[in-house]
Amino acid sequence: MNLSTGFISSGIVTSALNPFSGTVSAGIITSALNPFFVAWWLTAGSAILLEEYLIGVLAVISFIAGHWIADLGFLLTVSSAFSRGTEIISQPTHRKLVYLCGSFMAFFGLWFMVNNNSVLQ
Repeated sequence: MNLSTGFISSGIVTSALNPFSGTVSAGIITSALNPFFVAWWLTAGSAILLEEYLIGVLAVISFIAGHWIADLGFLLTVSSAFSRGTEIISQPTHRKLVYLCGSFMAFFGLWFMVNNNSVLQ
């Protein structure tokens, strides 16, 4: 069996089987270094888990499994939409749309940083 040609060697299967391939490891590192991820679990996430623990361990397991399934569904939807976006619209239009969305998020990030006192009060 020759694995140096075809579908296997293109990296599609090998990167899917390797949990430390470029995109997977980048996602893990980004999540781990995201301060809001840690802050959420230290505040709201831990409060929810404590409430669930009062109900029982099965409630905690159900919450965590539901949370992970919801995250997986959302992230699959977003990544599929971005990866297949050029099938619906042209490449230049897709690129402009991605830049527009990124600019929109950067604008609101800066706006919240500048106006954080008035927003929080």
